[in-house]
Amino acid sequence: GEGCNNEPLRLFWDGEEAMINSLTADDREAAAALNVTLSRLSRCVVGTLERCEDTRRSIAARFPWLATYSSSSSCAAESNAKSLDPAVAAEVRRQNGLEVATYAFVDRLLDAQIGALPEVASWAAEHVPTPKGEAPRGSD
Repeated sequence: GEGCNNEPLRLFWDGEEAMINSLTADDREAAAALNVTLSRLSRCVVGTLERCEDTRRSIAARFPWLATYSSSSSCAAESNAKSLDPAVAAEVRRQNGLEVATYAFVDRLLDAQIGALPEVASWAAEHVPTPKGEAPRGSD
């Protein structure tokens, strides 16, 4: 495709590339596309760059073998993003309304997944083997 609009839909919905690039919340197919995308995302462990530490903790608790590939220092990068003109920002939000809605859903889903971490850690302690002398990952 030529655009970068609606990236979550590109990954989680079965729509055609040309339609995905130009789809906005005003389009007839928007509700169905968003519904499929959110339904599929709800079965994933999610994260966001802005919530790097939360994302890292959630992934490490659920996938302990991945914890060695991530560290707190990997979350320390500063953004070089520049502020957009308000009119430009409004147009970007309009053209990417489905992506904005998906992001808000992922943010709430990450909250729920972080809230479930003690349960995940306790399950992992019972089911994930660890080398002798080491505490199970996610149990801290």
